[in-house]
Amino acid sequence: TALQITDRANIVLRVLSCLKACGVQNVVMMPENGGIRHHVRRGIDRSESQRTNEFPTLRHLDWKITGTVADTMRAAAEMKDIGVSAIIVLGGDGTHRAVVTACGDVPIAGISTGTNNAPSFSAISKP
Repeated sequence: TALQITDRANIVLRVLSCLKACGVQNVVMMPENGGIRHHVRRGIDRSESQRTNEFPTLRHLDWKITGTVADTMRAAAEMKDIGVSAIIVLGGDGTHRAVVTACGDVPIAGISTGTNNAPSFSAISKP
């Protein structure tokens, strides 16, 4: 993928911090096996030990993942069913499509982290 696990975890931590700053107290995250959860937990634990209180309470949906798009759709449907106010999606086009398919009328905020969304750089010469 375009981004390392630590980069993805840092995006999640920044999003969580922004949510807390906006008054969000509780966040639900889907289960995953890639290691993002571990790095996010480490960041939250560090914040708690430093007493910065910069993150909302985080809980994870609790089920074994299959590693398929069905996980994304299941998570979006469960989040809709428990009444979340919005879903923040990290992923590429396919992940975003899967969430939209399953989330009903729950608004989503997309953060593009897919393979084809890697930043590209080009040199522009001055005239």
